[in-house]
Amino acid sequence: MEKKRKDREEKGHYRFPCAGSAFKNNREFGKPTGRIIDELGLRGFQKGGAQIAPYHGNFVVNTGGATASDIRALMDEVEAKVKAVTGFILEPEVLFVGEW
Repeated sequence: MEKKRKDREEKGHYRFPCAGSAFKNNREFGKPTGRIIDELGLRGFQKGGAQIAPYHGNFVVNTGGATASDIRALMDEVEAKVKAVTGFILEPEVLFVGEW
């Protein structure tokens, strides 16, 4: 358990409120989703209080006051940009429930 906690700490899971990885990794893409998002220059990209973490391309963090709508809009735009450039369709890892 300590090893897992240390790994998450090193990856930045605890720097801001965050639900962990935003998108699933798909081995067919040839690299982790976070790397794809990084290579498109989307680290730090923000909608309202929701932001692609400046230190990890597959984390959506709450910089303060993020709403569910902010998070959804950010993820939708990242998905669209990745698809437009690479043709890959990202699959959210987080589950959206209810209205936003």
